[in-house]
Amino acid sequence: MTEDNPFKLNPDQTEEINIDNNLFRFKSHADCSALLKLSISSKNIRSWFREPFLTVKAPDNNQRTQYLPPRYKGSVYVDLSWIANSEPETFSIEIKGAVFENKAQLMYFSQNDPVELGNTLIIAPHPDDGELCCTSFYGPNSYLVTLSAGEKVKELKKQYFTMMDQDIEQASLRKGHLRAFNSVTTGMLGDIPAEHMINLGYFDATFSDMRKFQDKVIKSNHNHQVNEFRKFNPKNSPFTLIKEPVNQYKNLLADLTTVIQTVNPARIIVTNPNADTHQDHAAAGEIILELLDQIPNNVRKVYLYSIHIKREKPIYFGPALNHIGMPFVPSVKTDKNNTFSYRSFELSEEQQKRKTIMLNLMYDTYKEKDHRFQKCATHEYINSARLGKAYYIQRFIKQNEIFLVINRSKKVNDP
Repeated sequence: MTEDNPFKLNPDQTEEINIDNNLFRFKSHADCSALLKLSISSKNIRSWFREPFLTVKAPDNNQRTQYLPPRYKGSVYVDLSWIANSEPETFSIEIKGAVFENKAQLMYFSQNDPVELGNTLIIAPHPDDGELCCTSFYGPNSYLVTLSAGEKVKELKKQYFTMMDQDIEQASLRKGHLRAFNSVTTGMLGDIPAEHMINLGYFDATFSDMRKFQDKVIKSNHNHQVNEFRKFNPKNSPFTLIKEPVNQYKNLLADLTTVIQTVNPARIIVTNPNADTHQDHAAAGEIILELLDQIPNNVRKVYLYSIHIKREKPIYFGPALNHIGMPFVPSVKTDKNNTFSYRSFELSEEQQKRKTIMLNLMYDTYKEKDHRFQKCATHEYINSARLGKAYYIQRFIKQNEIFLVINRSKKVNDP
């Protein structure tokens, strides 16, 4: 792979630096996230057997390791947010399985959004999407709204409990019930109040068609009803949803409008429509961004996260508990009134443990057997992970969670 990272970021400040003898000077920038743009070549034969990695070390020996794309020549973005508030110091870089050019660029992004102020609305297309990427936003002032029960079953042998159901419609219903229940309970381990979580129950793998054919009712793959998957929503929920919804775009928009106007969020967290390759995830991001331009709201920032990313451009390199930087995916298209930024949230060891437990309770992740692990078994680092061998742990239990950020320059006061 030879293409450069195509992100078009809009940092608040940049600084051109030289890395001499693997050392560079970093100036303190309070309340910001920071990236080091570095040109690398990882065509070393080592990278065919183990992913290359880069370690940044502080003078006090505090350090972070970020794994890099194998067989790659171009720019990488190393997250330095963990040292952004430190005193000006000289830091060292050690790289294995790749080489880098001495000329580099530091990019600083002002955070300017204390997440403890105002409400946060997390939009998850399916159960477990929030737990995979958004736990840094979980808390008493957060609301988690899941759009679908994620009920689709492609074939009976892939149902949760082998041969429990002989009918694929019943297997799908059982899967939807389990995942819908997960979606409105698991977040309590992240301190989201029970009444702040709901599942809208719209059908799995239909959001793209709903958006494309807005006047049509898009049928379930298994002849279900939307309300079947709302039965686990809390009785004291503050949301007044459509009572007898059908799987149609106008109903989804009406329910999302109710959610946004009820929560009155200062920020919304949603899947990245230009980076996440899952059709439901891309459609969910597009729907939310379009809706915000149509209804009154006070949303100042939209945080975009990605789960499914092109295989040749992965983000979640390396073992569990390492650091991650920018993914190698196309940038988000924003209009002239928006700016495109970046933010990284450090997760404490306790937060990483909580996230692991939450994902183990989400049956769609926990059900993954060792077959995915075996596909990666040649990577020696996997066996050393302290939190387990499961594939989702390797991919998503990291020292930080990262987001692309749309700064909404003006509030929408009129639909």
